[in-house]
Amino acid sequence: MALGLRADELVYGFALGRVRVREGLLVDRVRIGRLAECESLAAMHSVLAETVYGPLLAGAQTLEDVETAFSGRLEEAYEVSEAGETPPQLSGYFRARHDYENLRAAVKSGFGRELKAPFSQLGRVPAQQFSAYARTRTFADLPPVLEEAARAAVRAYERTGEPAAIDRELDRSYFDETLALAASLRAFWVERAARIRVDIVNGSVISRAVALGQKSSEWQEDLLGGGYIPPIEWLRWARREPDAAEVATPLTELLHDRPAPMEYRQRTLEYWGRLLDETKLIASGPPPIFAYISRVEREVRILRTIIVARLSGLVDSRAILAQAEPG
Repeated sequence: MALGLRADELVYGFALGRVRVREGLLVDRVRIGRLAECESLAAMHSVLAETVYGPLLAGAQTLEDVETAFSGRLEEAYEVSEAGETPPQLSGYFRARHDYENLRAAVKSGFGRELKAPFSQLGRVPAQQFSAYARTRTFADLPPVLEEAARAAVRAYERTGEPAAIDRELDRSYFDETLALAASLRAFWVERAARIRVDIVNGSVISRAVALGQKSSEWQEDLLGGGYIPPIEWLRWARREPDAAEVATPLTELLHDRPAPMEYRQRTLEYWGRLLDETKLIASGPPPIFAYISRVEREVRILRTIIVARLSGLVDSRAILAQAEPG
């Protein structure tokens, strides 16, 4: 092979080089804490002025301006994963979320819901195609995987009459596709991360349901497949059946502790951070790139929560950070 390089070094080398340069630009926790103490958008911009958000937030006056800045940050991160000869499945894993959120809004627009925000431009599919779907109620021009997801969501709504059925079907389609995208990259760590993410989401459903005293019939259909813990094991755990959820998984200890929803969210976030840190020992391939984009997405989520909370009048910085951290 040319220059003695492995195949993954040739494919991912350029993107990985860009990631290594940008990892040092992530916003540190000290600055995030300072941001939560700010009382105005101008003060928040001052805190972020020397970060990558400085130019993006320059001149921002409204929450719409802030959203534009965050979209710019995410687009930059996604483009890093598209450098060189990297397979489209890598950025597709992250861009898919925006496609499904757009699809969710478009499908629900046909059931009396007004679209209050523009469609995201960060997906794989041009935003105008979702606008066309919302306007014409046809599936023309949607990629097959999104077309089938839309049809399944509409059928679920027609069968149940519940808008929540749309969310369930689209969530299931979204996670099914991301699991397939992760598997196609043929990187064990990436596929493992995708499956653990499913477990974390299912655990969140369970911890909330248990805390609220809900019957399994109220949340059973919300459980996703594809994780390390099968849905039936989650049901057994919620019912406190003997030896439930004894599957080999990093969440086993957490399950045994049966934490409240907020503690569950915090501890799974900490675990997810440790999982991403594992990629620091991986020299090539998609894992370091996957981890970098995941960190940027988490950073944007935290900063968005802080800014929106402060501009909405929430003054308790600890409460703001508690809302921002889990995810």
